[in-house]
Amino acid sequence: MSSLKLKLSGFQYEDIYDAERLPVLDELFTEFLRHRNIELSAQFQGYRKVETPIDAVEESGLIIDVARHLEDFLVSIVYVKADRNTLRHQHMHVDPIHAFND
Repeated sequence: MSSLKLKLSGFQYEDIYDAERLPVLDELFTEFLRHRNIELSAQFQGYRKVETPIDAVEESGLIIDVARHLEDFLVSIVYVKADRNTLRHQHMHVDPIHAFND
């Protein structure tokens, strides 16, 4: 396995391949999302627990909104934030229409 280090206390890269450790990673993301957007976090938790039925359009929007935070979470734990930001900037420079999607 890789020796990639993660910025997560008590969580190693190899744990990603251990199904018993994935709930820990899920909880870390849940906490990350909760700190960034408590309303979105609550909506997402309701969706996951099937407490709040939503239509397909709302579901798509929710998944996209959460995915933006998931990207930031994953980028932040593998020390690639600067690289991602550089690529994002280069992409916006050649295709500015995507600037309106963020």
